[in-house]
Amino acid sequence: MNFRIKTYYIWIPCAKVIEHSPFLLSSNTRIAQQLVPFLCIRWWTELYSPKSQEQRTNAERLLDIAFPTFSETSTVRANGASPLGVKIHSPLETSIFCRWLLEKSTSPYAQMFAAARLKGLVLDHYSMFSMSQKIELRNFVLNYMAQHPDYQPFVLSSLAQLFATITKVGWFEGEEFKNVTKDVSNFIQSTPDHIIVGLQILSIVVAEMNQQSPRNLTKQRKTAIGFRDTALLEAFQLGLVVLRRLLNGEILFANDLQEHKSKEYCLTSLRNCLAFDFIGTTPDESGEDVGSIQVTTSWRSTIEDPSFLQIMFEAYKQFQPPHSSQVMEVIVQISSIRRSLFNEEERSKFLYGLMKGIREILIGNIGLSDLNNYHEFCRLLSRFRSTYQLSEISEKSGYNEWIDLVADFSIKGFNNWQLTHTFITSKIESVETTLEGAIDDPLENEDALIGDLEMFANIARCKYDEANVAIINSFNPIAQQFQALLQQVNTGVIHDYLTILDVIETKFAWLVYMIGGLIGGRQTYVSTEDQDLIDGELTCKVVNLLTAIKSWNGPRGNDTGYEKLELAFLYFFQQFRKSYIGESAQKISKVYRSNLNIWAQCSKIIQRTVTLFNDLAGGYSSVRLLRKIPTTQFIIQKHTVEDFPFLDTSNNLRSRVVYYSALSRILFADDNVERDFEEFVRPWDATMAQLGTLNSFQAFRQPAVKILCRALEAWSDDALAISILKFFLEFVNNRTQRLNFDISSPNGILLFRETSKVISTYGHQIKNRPLMSLDKYVEKYKGISICFNILTKSFAGRYVNFGVFALYGDNALEVALKTSFDMMLSIPLEDILAYPKISKALFDWLDTFTNEYMMTLPNMDSDCSSACNAIDHLCTFVFQQSAMQKPKQHWLLVYLNEYPTVLPTLFVANFNVVLFEERQNQWSLSRPLLCLILLNQDYLNKYTENILQHQLPERREALKKAMKTLMEDVDFNLTSKNRDRFTQNLNTFKRELTNENVILVPPPMDAKMIM
Repeated sequence: MNFRIKTYYIWIPCAKVIEHSPFLLSSNTRIAQQLVPFLCIRWWTELYSPKSQEQRTNAERLLDIAFPTFSETSTVRANGASPLGVKIHSPLETSIFCRWLLEKSTSPYAQMFAAARLKGLVLDHYSMFSMSQKIELRNFVLNYMAQHPDYQPFVLSSLAQLFATITKVGWFEGEEFKNVTKDVSNFIQSTPDHIIVGLQILSIVVAEMNQQSPRNLTKQRKTAIGFRDTALLEAFQLGLVVLRRLLNGEILFANDLQEHKSKEYCLTSLRNCLAFDFIGTTPDESGEDVGSIQVTTSWRSTIEDPSFLQIMFEAYKQFQPPHSSQVMEVIVQISSIRRSLFNEEERSKFLYGLMKGIREILIGNIGLSDLNNYHEFCRLLSRFRSTYQLSEISEKSGYNEWIDLVADFSIKGFNNWQLTHTFITSKIESVETTLEGAIDDPLENEDALIGDLEMFANIARCKYDEANVAIINSFNPIAQQFQALLQQVNTGVIHDYLTILDVIETKFAWLVYMIGGLIGGRQTYVSTEDQDLIDGELTCKVVNLLTAIKSWNGPRGNDTGYEKLELAFLYFFQQFRKSYIGESAQKISKVYRSNLNIWAQCSKIIQRTVTLFNDLAGGYSSVRLLRKIPTTQFIIQKHTVEDFPFLDTSNNLRSRVVYYSALSRILFADDNVERDFEEFVRPWDATMAQLGTLNSFQAFRQPAVKILCRALEAWSDDALAISILKFFLEFVNNRTQRLNFDISSPNGILLFRETSKVISTYGHQIKNRPLMSLDKYVEKYKGISICFNILTKSFAGRYVNFGVFALYGDNALEVALKTSFDMMLSIPLEDILAYPKISKALFDWLDTFTNEYMMTLPNMDSDCSSACNAIDHLCTFVFQQSAMQKPKQHWLLVYLNEYPTVLPTLFVANFNVVLFEERQNQWSLSRPLLCLILLNQDYLNKYTENILQHQLPERREALKKAMKTLMEDVDFNLTSKNRDRFTQNLNTFKRELTNENVILVPPPMDAKMIM
């Protein structure tokens, strides 16, 4: 049969639109002549297949000028000559030229570009098109695809995306946009090429309607619901119609490719229909199973049709891979349809139909030799089990045979795969190839390795006896090889043994990792006594291997051991601690002592060793057991760099902190620790005595601060300075109100004096230091961020009466604050935004200071930058001080009068975020914005007028009207009620812009505007 496509859509040829548009050239021929050179295929080749990034960038720039989107600032202000020879002034004109390009160009790249550009125009400027223009564009796209069904697939896909976007944004604007299935049915009734195009349109429209973007989620959900209720079922039924025709051979294909594409797009459309978000739950699509499919009751007759399931299972039997797996994927979705859709009788029939189809597949082993089919069939069984209850399944005729077939299928699957044995042997056999560099070493990819081990443990523990046998059968031959090599080395038979030893120890590393994974996979309330005995047997293997390996490290010469195997041991003990905490503390403690001595230069092993040590020290029973172990007592007595050289390695600074944190918990695990504590700190007391005159280390006194300040002066560019600052940060932090001084105690004031000395000493050294490396944060900003945190903790701790300093002429507070502001100004704004840690520390400090301490500096000259909360506090303070009409103005008001551009600059920065960025919570922005508007009323009118002048003429009236609503019913004060009213107005303002689909163009930053 040969169908003729129905082209009854009403559309105006693009040439006529151009000819009758008054803003374009008077002659249609002249425009065509100007377009011809631009349509050269070279432009599109440079865009989509460039020889260099520079060539692509240049092509994008020229095309942006020729076909402007009016969504970017550069587009509006582009002064270059258009390659079209015609200056385009509006999105409508761009759309006309894109349609002209589609009609005239034979380049697939040009066609794809035009479709993509039209889609962008529809998304950003749809409200600017009149109703007739919207319908005309929609019909043009349909006709174009109907006239060119043989175009490249990527071109047709781009056009289908354009049509889907038009349908989505125009869904509530007219009935014409809701006739999707009617329009697509015209394609399906025509030639094979048209059927392919129609199915492609159908699948993309359904997917687009189900897709959500951050812009106007409420409207998108209403559109999705409208599509679900009026068109989704019809789209699904159209897919079923095509599937029936494919099964019956009613479509006469010219070649195999047509048949392949028809099956692919048909099944894709069915899958997309069933994957639709029916109830707005937006499930996580990254997972394979997303629960039951909540189809509406209108689907009942289609799903209950006896031929429905028959067609799907018949399609699975007839179609070859990959289409058979697509069919099975659809059946998986069908099996997940909510049970409440059916009454009891129909649910019983539907359930029996599914069981019958599964039974036929299992009996005939239909398609299960294909891996994808096998995978989808396993998913079908899983979904079937989770959707239907056992009591329902067992009542059906033939249940015994059915369950036997499913059980036999499952058993054969596990037996045939032999996952545990395959995983073990494959890793062991790949060692030599890995060491030769032929493939990447999986042991170096920690994240992937841990994931593989967890999956391996879950599977292996299902048949733990067999997994244990497989591990031991692999372990014993390698152990025998190791013993033989050891004897050969001791007798002098072999000298060049390190290569062989590396292979053996890498194999051991894999086995130790696997054993660790198996033990870490133990579940306390599921594991049996026999499984615990297997854990013990495997643990003995690892501990004996550890003893043997430690005796082997000597013959390595200058080498200290094998890093991969050491990391494997640490992983094993970490997993063992999780499953059997405290039971192996004595053996593990020997690991700590040897590793901390031997592996001082390997930061990874040191880090994992001290982390494991710290984890064990965190348990109540394990820390007490560790306290009694001789090895642990030795570490407490000899904890310095003389016995543990890793403490003197710069790469292990973080590990030092963890190491001493664990030792502290172990030290204080005993009730009577006074004598042990004195012995523990004696090495530090001796060190401090060498640095300055100190009587003891019993208290942190002023002479110690002098030593720290001298150290900061001498080593301000060294990691030691960071350690000193971190210590002081902890020292001033009033954690859990520990700094609770008596009412007559001056300690809070004295403490802040010393804090001021530390801040000023480091600040003077760091603020003007030139950067010598690319890592700005480590070299300069890290210390500054800690200084900000020290001040934040000091001010927020509420143990210092800061008013005392000015009262008694003490400049400690003034010096600390001035130093902090100087450090702020030494950091460029782009660096503040680029480094999250410094920006957080800075704004936390500003938030704390501006909240309650603005009156502490009546005579300070300073400049500072700010963020949202800080701007609010600052501007509120300025507003309140301005209203008081004091004879002597506060220093901040004097400063703002001297530099009148500060407040307008803050206003522009804040207002631009509101206008041109998508923020979910406008509350935090509205607070400082109201203050800035009240302080910049004249500039508000000036700036809004500037914004209006840079918008498209069609946008200006809507924007001007929305702007007026910002200050409706807002009074000239900063009361909570007034602030809340302004916040509501701001939310209304943003909502109106979103509903009208208004895309604003930022104006150029002009320094004259804020003068």
